Amino acid sequence: MKNPMLIIIFILILIASCNQKNKALNTYFPNLNWNSSLKNKIVFVDKEFRYENKTDFKFNFEKDSKHEYLITENFKNIEQDLAEKILKNKLLMIKEIYATQATPYNGAVTNETNCVENPAINPLIEETINHSSILLELKATERLVLGVCSDKQNIFKVQVLLMYCKKTKELYDLKYYSISNEKMKLPIASCL
Repeated sequence: MKNPMLIIIFILILIASCNQKNKALNTYFPNLNWNSSLKNKIVFVDKEFRYENKTDFKFNFEKDSKHEYLITENFKNIEQDLAEKILKNKLLMIKEIYATQATPYNGAVTNETNCVENPAINPLIEETINHSSILLELKATERLVLGVCSDKQNIFKVQVLLMYCKKTKELYDLKYYSISNEKMKLPIASCL
């Protein structure tokens, strides 16, 4: 006779793997107000990482979907001066992706590459009593890579929202990827 304990453990593992976390976005982010296109959507956690006051998620909006993703980074208990530095650094990193670069050849080469027409150069910056935010509309490849200049490779429209909520002292880096041709509603979220 087979060991009944092994069978019970196998069944528990099977149940746990089938019980994937699928909840509405406001369950994961109760201090955010999501725009109408995302508000009640059910998400599936693809990846999750937690460390002290930081939480990262990668969500799918349909189980095993490759058409819509939300990648988040959330810092809790961040003072405003530190949040402003983080926002500026994150914006600088995105701008550097699209900056003029020397071509990757040794020796004296004068060719340069860039994506000057990309809207990442002109982010929408907003400062209110409630929040500080930076909004960018970008494009990404099928592997969710930003900074590729070729429209053939860029299949996703991406809305990047870097936002600090002053009342809750939370900082969000939200990247919403969508293949849809519909115009994205701006912004995808706001502080309560």
